[in-house]
Amino acid sequence: MSAVLADQVIAPSRPVGPHATPGRPGEPGTRAHLRLVHDADAAPAPSGRLALTPRGRMVVRALAGAASVVLAVFLGALIGLLLRPAAGVDTRSVTVDTGESLWSLAVAAAAPGQDVRDVVSEIVALNALETDTIVPGQELLVPVR
Repeated sequence: MSAVLADQVIAPSRPVGPHATPGRPGEPGTRAHLRLVHDADAAPAPSGRLALTPRGRMVVRALAGAASVVLAVFLGALIGLLLRPAAGVDTRSVTVDTGESLWSLAVAAAAPGQDVRDVVSEIVALNALETDTIVPGQELLVPVR
């Protein structure tokens, strides 16, 4: 790989024109000089490590902190939305007795002609249950019809 570099440009101190004598690069009175640089002559590649000033480190820390706060607020709002009961559903709290199941609670809470499976799903959603296992003494929210 090759690159073209421009040497330092110095304002001419002697006449420049068709009769002017060419000078060496860097001498006063010379024109801008371009030269072809091959890979061997090129500057060494950067080490790949990013060097930050103290001010730069402070900015990075501030941005990371701001991103953390935004993420925490977003996750808190999302969890709050997921854990609250569905809007418009009236509920009551029921304590599970020995021998009761989600099905028996849903049958008691279902309106006449309503599919009991839908009520079971609603109870699971209202209480954020991960399984269909309930235990005696457990408090559950049940929809009121």
